[in-house]
Order: sequence, then structure tokens, then C-alpha cells
Amino acid sequence: MTAPLIAAEGLVKHFPVRQDVFGRVSAQVQAVAGVSLAIAPNEVLGLAGESGSGKSTIGRLLLRLLDPTDGRISFAGQDVTALHDRGLRPFRRQAQIVFQDPIGSLDPTMTIGAAIAEPLRLQGMANGPELRERVGALLQAVALPAGYYNRHPNELSGGQRQRVVIARALSVDPSFIVADEPVSALDVSIQAQIINLLEEMRTRRGLAMLLISHDIALMEHLCDRIAVLYLGRVMEIGPARDLVRAPRHPYTEALVSAVPEAARAGRRRIILRGDIPNPANPPAGCVFHTRCPYAQPDCSRIVPEMRPVASGHLKACLRDDVP
Repeated sequence: MTAPLIAAEGLVKHFPVRQDVFGRVSAQVQAVAGVSLAIAPNEVLGLAGESGSGKSTIGRLLLRLLDPTDGRISFAGQDVTALHDRGLRPFRRQAQIVFQDPIGSLDPTMTIGAAIAEPLRLQGMANGPELRERVGALLQAVALPAGYYNRHPNELSGGQRQRVVIARALSVDPSFIVADEPVSALDVSIQAQIINLLEEMRTRRGLAMLLISHDIALMEHLCDRIAVLYLGRVMEIGPARDLVRAPRHPYTEALVSAVPEAARAGRRRIILRGDIPNPANPPAGCVFHTRCPYAQPDCSRIVPEMRPVASGHLKACLRDDVP
């Protein structure tokens, strides 16, 4: 892999659990536990896993929307972990986010034109007639009519609102975007349009992207690599096609077996027993061992390290292979 555009080393995030009205902390929820990731320019890295695995938290940590408990984040070779306020402004221009819920991420009192123009104004990149011209160009880039400039979010469909959110993220010419479940809130008929738009923007603008999703089939299509997350830890990471077609970690194997295409291909469906453990009290050893169909005694006491199983393909598992 070429030099990364954005990288995280040993990223940790704990959230305090407050017990009473006095704000006393009774426990810590371990949302992210020692995650290391790197994304190259023009690369799309998928982040997969069940709800509550820490996917969205990692996306927000990489963008410094949340402060890490521990670890380091670098962007274009610069350590951005300790930056705050004005020091973060140049980074904010280069790193943007597309949220899952388009209606929730748009101010209902602002027109579409004002919503897209706001980042340009805050970054001092345009004003006056130039500002309106750039907003018009962005609307055109996401296939929305220029006449939508004066409309409000409630006048648009879900797919149109998501296009506005994408246009706003692209307005400041970022080099990195976090797309957090960008199509899960949309009708199936609209999802393909937004996926194609993201793919086109990636190709045309050379964007690096972290795609957060539970849709493995989507990731195989759109991503260069996929990282599989469970209870705040990376279980497996590798080239998208290799990971989907030949998963090497038991958890990845179970996720892939749930994809409808896997059933049509004759792959055995794996049903994991139990629920994802409480992140405030994670299991000792491998955090997946309580649900793993291949668990061995050592799995409950040894934390497996990431190790290579093929070129560019790593897993955190004590087993040499999965049957």
C-alpha cells in the first residue's frame, strides 16, 4: 500500500457510564479497543460489523468529532490527535462526513443552497456571486436541478436529501470522507443511485473514503479493502473480494454467510449463538470466543494479535484456519 492519507494507531475510546444525578461514573464502556487502520489516497476502506461494534465511533474519532481516550491519528503525515479549535480548521476542510440520516443532518430552517454554502463560508473559500455559482455547480455535480437552491429539506425526497448531504460534504474539496451507512435509511430503489454517485465522486475527485456499513455485498462492490469489527476490535482486514469470498476469521465467516448471495452459492448459513457481549464488561481473551463455533480453551485467556494469512490479509484469531 502507498503512504496512507489517514492512519490510526492503537485507537481507544471509552465512554463513562454515569450512575446517578450527581454524575458519578460507575463504569466505562469500551467502544473502541486498540484499533489500527490506514487508508491510502483514492482508497475505499469498508468497516463492517454488527450494531454496537464501534463502527460509527471509529468514523467520528478519525474526523476528530470525538476525542480518543488513547492512540494516535495522523493525516497526510501530520499528527492531528491533539489539535483543537483553530488548529483543526485546515483538517476539517480535508475531512468530511456523510451521515446515515439525511433529514437529521440538515437544518430544516435552512434552504438547500444555504446548507451547501455554509461550509464554504465558514472556511472562507467563497462569498457573494462566486458562492452561489459554486453551490450551483455542486448541485449539478450530484444531479440536482439548480432550482432546488431555494427549497427546504422537507420538500425533497430521501434520496434527494442524501444528494444534498453529499454535495455539502464535497463543497470544500475534501480528500477524505467518512460515509456512515449512507444508504441504509433510503428506499431500495434509491440506494443504487446514491452508491453510483459515491463511486463516481470517488473516481472523479480521487477521494479516500471510510465506508461504514453492515452490507457486505455493497462493500465487495465499492471497497478496495474491508475491515471487520467486533466489540471495538478488528477481527480481520484484507482485500474486499478475498475477504468476502474466502473469509479467514470465524466472525467474518458468519457475517458473509448471512448475505443472500452466499445462500444462492450454496454456502452454509452460520447462526451465532447468544448476543454481542456488554462492552462495559467485555470477555477476557478473544472478545469473540463466547459466540465462536470453533472456540478453544486458550481463546478465553489469550488476546489474539493481528497476523498475516495472505498478502495484505490479516486476522486476529488463534486458529490457523477456519474449517
